[in-house]
Amino acid sequence: MALKYNAMNPNETWVNHPGFIAMYLVLFTACHLVLLSLPITTELVWTLTNVCHSLITFVSFHWLKGAPFETMDEGESLSLTQWEQIGSSPDMTQTKRFLIGFPVLVFLLATAYTHHDNLHFFVNLSFLALIMIPKLPEMHGVRLFNINKY
Repeated sequence: MALKYNAMNPNETWVNHPGFIAMYLVLFTACHLVLLSLPITTELVWTLTNVCHSLITFVSFHWLKGAPFETMDEGESLSLTQWEQIGSSPDMTQTKRFLIGFPVLVFLLATAYTHHDNLHFFVNLSFLALIMIPKLPEMHGVRLFNINKY
């Protein structure tokens, strides 16, 4: 049972707000700058930036379910992740395009800054897959091995 795209679920509408992408970019940049301040190599900083971004994105968009707000959808959103709630709209919104394209851009930057090192490439590709596979339409509502089913 898919949610219809409307204002009944505030968990769905705040992500489509124009300021969401700006907030996302500011938080990403802040995380990257904190990692750059550590006494480690630039290659490791970019890999850690990709790993941190992937883990935070996975947990917040593909693991946590429900809505922290009062919804008027009769509890339909309680069993859906954030991505499934915003992914229920039939059109490809600007936010959805951004949330699909930005991890790929981070992966490409991390790969370039690590000079295509095999170990860094494998780590970066693994974490890109961690957040891109749940975005596939075929994965909507799927819980692998019944993990995070309830």
